[in-house]
Amino acid sequence: MNYLNIKYLNCFCEVRNKENKLVAAGSIQEISEQEFVIFRRNGNIPGLKEDMEVKVNIFNFSEGFCMVTGTVKRILVDMITVNDIENILNGERRQAFRVEISERAEILKRKGKRSVLMEVVLRDLSLGGCLIETREDLGDIGESFELRFDFLSKMKVRMDCRICRREKVGDVWRVGCSFTAYPPGIEDKLCAYIFEQQRRQLCSKEGRPVARE
Repeated sequence: MNYLNIKYLNCFCEVRNKENKLVAAGSIQEISEQEFVIFRRNGNIPGLKEDMEVKVNIFNFSEGFCMVTGTVKRILVDMITVNDIENILNGERRQAFRVEISERAEILKRKGKRSVLMEVVLRDLSLGGCLIETREDLGDIGESFELRFDFLSKMKVRMDCRICRREKVGDVWRVGCSFTAYPPGIEDKLCAYIFEQQRRQLCSKEGRPVARE
């Protein structure tokens, strides 16, 4: 059964292998009951093969983001056909949308009876969480704080976070966090931002100008 809504036609998408490595990017050109066709914009990327199981991330501003699994049925010069389509659970798809960044942010953390605001750097961002670098010890695994950052220079975002992992490299703490709550409407906007950053990084890697969507 095909879970892909016809409203995702002509939407930007990316194709990843089972290890979550990017293998293609393009837009959805055809949708049928059994399969869909992707028009490739990035030429050949090593690793894409027929009969390969893939994850396809698709974004539409009105419908939000969609993530499906499927099998590569056919590869042409500028087309990929994917069939055996299934949808993916929300928790797993949140972890698949991830991008490396370097953005200043702040965290608000309670210390005893007072709250302390500390500067940090966001090193990667996904729909499920983020990686933070800081010279301050943010606490033990399981502790919580509020993350604050400027989203696309237009919106100040505040996210509740919980520490999932931590390590010290030299004098810098690298802290992996999960988001425990989302402000209204932020998840789809965050997805759009991550998609755009992934697209720009792919173009940069291939030495191509960033085409406007």
